[in-house]
Amino acid sequence: MIGSQWLVGDESNQNAKLPAYWVVNLHSSYKITENLEVFGLVRNLFNLHYYANGTFFDVTSFPYLNLTDPRTFVPGMPFAAYVGVRGTLPSGGAVSPPILTKARQTGWASAASPAANWTGIYVGVNGGYTFGGSAWSDSVTGNSSGSFGTSGFVFGGTVGANYQAGSLVFGVEADSDWADASGFGTFTATSLCAGGCLTTNTWLGTARGRVGYAFDQFLVYGTAGAAFGNVRASFTNGAISGVNKTGWTVGTGIEVALGRNWSVKAEYLFVDLGNGSCTTDCAIANAAGPAIVPNIAVKFDESIVRAGVSYRFGL
Repeated sequence: MIGSQWLVGDESNQNAKLPAYWVVNLHSSYKITENLEVFGLVRNLFNLHYYANGTFFDVTSFPYLNLTDPRTFVPGMPFAAYVGVRGTLPSGGAVSPPILTKARQTGWASAASPAANWTGIYVGVNGGYTFGGSAWSDSVTGNSSGSFGTSGFVFGGTVGANYQAGSLVFGVEADSDWADASGFGTFTATSLCAGGCLTTNTWLGTARGRVGYAFDQFLVYGTAGAAFGNVRASFTNGAISGVNKTGWTVGTGIEVALGRNWSVKAEYLFVDLGNGSCTTDCAIANAAGPAIVPNIAVKFDESIVRAGVSYRFGL
């Protein structure tokens, strides 16, 4: 919990304080083996909106925005969830000196560890970081914002099934993730984004096929399929419009079996939710009247780097 604070630059304390705020953070971990542990971290559990600090700026710096309030605030961190895997190297104990004995020569048979069986149905969780780009265009005037960056986090659940034939592993997988990816661009060269364009992705799901090659406990795979998600668009001074879109995804990854049922993975996915996302459906509304721009086309694509933990039910 943080108490109320004065704005930076308000030496005479003539302005109202920033209000006090409180947040709840959670952390938990589970040790799978002696040297491997999965953990989860939640920030701002109740997604409270607050200001971390504030200061002043010159409102005449951006005359086209018609700003009148010289105060500016830094928002606090919104709700975020993370999942990860950490491990330690096995510690070697003291090694006794060898004892030499005379014995008759004999043959030795190799004792290889049993290979993992990847066949089965599995469920799991995943989480990671996203980065990509968005671009706005007006289908009426042809004005375009150009591309601006987006970034954020994803966290959700996974379900799938594998079938192993020799060293080849074939599978299907689906996932559904909460997403907090967004990007903001301001371009004075065109009136389309003079006040700022904001693109947000609030949820993301995929349904994919997987084909991989197994090296005992290691599985290297490629994956491709359909992607689904919600794309929202808004001006800084306008209402939010959004639409659910269908696109495609392709990627690769590596998965490691931990014993009979558990596995961890790291993967990369490229997701494209379609050119022209939100065309017509994302007409940006004006609170004082009709839509400002009736036919906004919002392009959104992103790269996802994430980790996952799965539990496999063998067939």
